[in-house]
Amino acid sequence: MTIKCVSFDLWLTLIKPHSGSHHERVQILARAFGTEANEELSQLVYAVSKELDIRSEQTGTDYDCSARIDLLADKLGKTRFKQARRALLVRQCQSSIRRNQPSLIDSDIANILTSLREKGIKTALVSNTGYAEASVMREIVKNLGLAPLFDLMLFSSEMGIPKPSPAVYQKICDAFNIFPNEILHIGDSLKADYNGARLFGARALLFSPETPNVEYECVQSIREVMGYIRTSEPIARFPLYELTEVDGTVVDVNGRSFSPVEYSRFKHGDVAILQKYGYELADHFIKHFGEQLQRDPRCVVVAPFAFMHVPTAAGNMMEWFHERLGMFMSLHSLPCIERFHVYKHVSNHQQDDNYAKVSNEERKRILDAITFSVDTTRLVGKTVVFIDDIFITGSSERKHLETVHGAGARDITFLYVARMDPKVASVAPSIESRLNQTLVKDLDDIAMIFQPGNYRMNLRNCKLILRSSIDLVLRFVRQLHSSVLRDIYATCLANSYYLEPRYTDTFACIETEFRKRIRDRANVP
Repeated sequence: MTIKCVSFDLWLTLIKPHSGSHHERVQILARAFGTEANEELSQLVYAVSKELDIRSEQTGTDYDCSARIDLLADKLGKTRFKQARRALLVRQCQSSIRRNQPSLIDSDIANILTSLREKGIKTALVSNTGYAEASVMREIVKNLGLAPLFDLMLFSSEMGIPKPSPAVYQKICDAFNIFPNEILHIGDSLKADYNGARLFGARALLFSPETPNVEYECVQSIREVMGYIRTSEPIARFPLYELTEVDGTVVDVNGRSFSPVEYSRFKHGDVAILQKYGYELADHFIKHFGEQLQRDPRCVVVAPFAFMHVPTAAGNMMEWFHERLGMFMSLHSLPCIERFHVYKHVSNHQQDDNYAKVSNEERKRILDAITFSVDTTRLVGKTVVFIDDIFITGSSERKHLETVHGAGARDITFLYVARMDPKVASVAPSIESRLNQTLVKDLDDIAMIFQPGNYRMNLRNCKLILRSSIDLVLRFVRQLHSSVLRDIYATCLANSYYLEPRYTDTFACIETEFRKRIRDRANVP
């Protein structure tokens, strides 16, 4: 979606603390607790703040200056202050912050905020406050000349909730009547700013002035934000699972339970997992688009990634995606969501076998030889949502963007079951193949899934069969239920695999067995 609001973190994104601020705070706390203001106490004050910042991110509870003083007392083995004494110490800490005014990280920040507002983009300041109270933070922002340039300022000590809580970012949506994916948030904290905003559904840039982290979308200067807005496509990307690889095991970076075995079954048509992912992805879709649908249910159109006649795993998943989404639409008395189809045209001698195993360059070469087509007149003024199983290198996504470029879509969103860590994907794009084959590697494995009523046929299954040896295919098809055999044969016909020289012998095995059963059943020549 078009960016309608840019929100900024404050500390270490727009401003940096005064060099003497921490030293003076340690002096104040040392006098209050009757202890020496030494390096040990200085490190303990740092540690207390770090501990509460982490706890805040984990629990969604804001820990203000009073909470930090109380925890420091516990660490020092001191009795906690009574309310009046603590309130006095809090005031002393606030006065210290006022005396040691922070400074701007970039002198051009005011010009950047002004430029954003001139473009009609709202600006918001979103800060976890720590030792500083919100009233003091407002003074600091005002003294730096930035206060008039923010349409909204949110401070955790006022709200009672810190980043990365979704409720913080929801306040931005409520204030400007916008959707999550119309927000771009910039901050220096991976968890509170970058991941927090992205999990809410907003776009995010990690402020990393020293060394940009190649795993994330980063800026080294706030000045880069304007360039990002100018060059970024009006697209958003929402995966259910954010995956990476740790010691050879694929895991979700946010701690969600992800099963490579389930994913392998999903890719090979297991109905139970197709339904599970379809329902989960529909709920994920409703989270980001539910409010928009209730305002205008005709504004969104949905399609799985391209295929010709026989669906991919993602295409099969759409049966349950739409079932779950239909429940939501029915509950709110809304018409069903509009669907469209992207057709994938592949010449008989350019079939994209083993796509998941190849390098980035080979993926691009394969895709360049494929043509997509779609009725673009149905996309004018709409939010176009593409759905697929996994984002690895983005080559397929770019092909879909090229296909609908210039169609007049309002904006474009990609919804995925999973997204692989870019660093892992760039080094080993074949990780997709390893995921696909976690459980299902050969015909014996696929036979386990191919039970009547418990599977959906897709191209991956058909190619796995056709690429196997003649002996294995003969043994495999002879043990299949007739309805399953018919599905395999129909898939081969629909995609003209009988014209592929490399599949001639294995297709003949399938066709011979199918015709034999037809003759046996109908008793006709």
